[in-house]
Amino acid sequence: MWTPYVLGAGLVVGYGVSAAVGSCASERVLAPVIQAGVFTFTAVSLLKLGVGRRWPNGGTDPNAPDRLDHPERAHDFAPFQRGFAAWPSGHSALMFSGAAAFRASNPELGVLGFVGYPFAIAVAGGMWFGDHHYASDIVSGALLGEAIGDSAGESFATALGVPGALTLLPMPATLAGGGGLELELEWAGVW
Repeated sequence: MWTPYVLGAGLVVGYGVSAAVGSCASERVLAPVIQAGVFTFTAVSLLKLGVGRRWPNGGTDPNAPDRLDHPERAHDFAPFQRGFAAWPSGHSALMFSGAAAFRASNPELGVLGFVGYPFAIAVAGGMWFGDHHYASDIVSGALLGEAIGDSAGESFATALGVPGALTLLPMPATLAGGGGLELELEWAGVW
């Protein structure tokens, strides 16, 4: 249950220590995982607030023998009314996001880049077997985390230019669909 939070705190502390001692190699490994975690946490929080899917226990007594005998709860949504609800699984999303960011940002590691996935699968399985989430919560959280983590990791692996540059790019009129030249604001690079 505490794994994503403990690992997240460890990553931040590790990055701080790396920065203090000037270890760029360590910072390069930790930065994409931290970035992916922040983006994933933000996306999951907004989705949980906006969807409002009820938890499997549905607020009932967790020791009641019939607590999971209510399949209708899986279809109980209350957007913006339940606070941080069940969908998607934040634990699964954060763990898969970190594993994907590590893998994508270190392609030179080959198969060793997949070292985070067994931990992600274990946490996702624990959320399901512990009746904390429906399977769809876990699968959607894992897919969301994988997408965000892979994107963040890939940007670190292939980045060129100034990290985190905010640029204004001219866009030809033929692409803009009108006459003249439009400007497009783009966030590019690693940050």
